[in-house]
Amino acid sequence: MIKNLFIFAAMVLTGCVLVYDERDYHYTSSTVEGLEAWCYYDYNDQYDWYFETWGSPDLAYVDVYINQWKWVPLYRSRHGYWSGELLNTYFYCNNSYDFEVVAEDYHGNLTSRMFYW
Repeated sequence: MIKNLFIFAAMVLTGCVLVYDERDYHYTSSTVEGLEAWCYYDYNDQYDWYFETWGSPDLAYVDVYINQWKWVPLYRSRHGYWSGELLNTYFYCNNSYDFEVVAEDYHGNLTSRMFYW
């Protein structure tokens, strides 16, 4: 006991203070389980992309990035499922693309998964 008081006094006198935070920061990691993508050509020189993903029920935001620059926000469609669409003239159905799904839960945890078309 006296040894602990001596160490504490030495730390206080040197200006070093050790603070222990006993709050629990262990959250379950939010995950995205998969991604489904559909593309249709609607004969008006427009390509219609539809996305659906699913994962942990505590997700707050889910976004899809196509080739790391085109952002497509997804919206909660039902419990654990998110969906969105992109109507454009740039991303053709028959090309290959990288889809990155970025999700954030209510605790601020981020998850990122890559899928390929």
